[in-house]
Amino acid sequence: GGGGGGGGGGGGGAQSHGHPLVAHCGAVSRWYRFSPDKAPLHTGALLRLLLLPCKGDPRHELCALTETPEGELSLVCGEAEWFSAWCAATPSGIQAADGDGWVPIKVGDDSTPLSEVGVIAAQATVLSPLSIPLLYHSTFGFDFTFVPLENVGAAIAAFDAAGYAVRREDSPPPDQDTDWPSG
Repeated sequence: GGGGGGGGGGGGGAQSHGHPLVAHCGAVSRWYRFSPDKAPLHTGALLRLLLLPCKGDPRHELCALTETPEGELSLVCGEAEWFSAWCAATPSGIQAADGDGWVPIKVGDDSTPLSEVGVIAAQATVLSPLSIPLLYHSTFGFDFTFVPLENVGAAIAAFDAAGYAVRREDSPPPDQDTDWPSG
């Protein structure tokens, strides 16, 4: 997506980009981290979560694994009871971020150009006066602003007041319908 850092173009007035926002309130996401040297302990769970879901596993609005040069693996994904249980039961576990989760707000209906400047800054300008934190994640085609679950109503109202076209979706994505062969 076109997050591109968030510099320039965000100050003054309402939105500096014309992208509508879709708040996926039924798709609460969680943030996790773990050390790359512990990744082999979690291979099966991560494969199931990221690439090979079981039939009935929840779909994620966004599911991404990111590695930093400092040696941290960060994971963002939707709520999955089986994965939470796995994290709690694994001795060299995956650390979950505190809080009730984050709501993904998708930027744009089709895609956000990678070269677009100011998208993050424009949204931060709206949320900052209300002390609403945001996390941002870009993909090739889309950007997602994440706000804490407890702040989603205030964030939607603030975006609406700032002139954004914002739509709220309360139903979660459907469960996976893929049933991978075993063995």
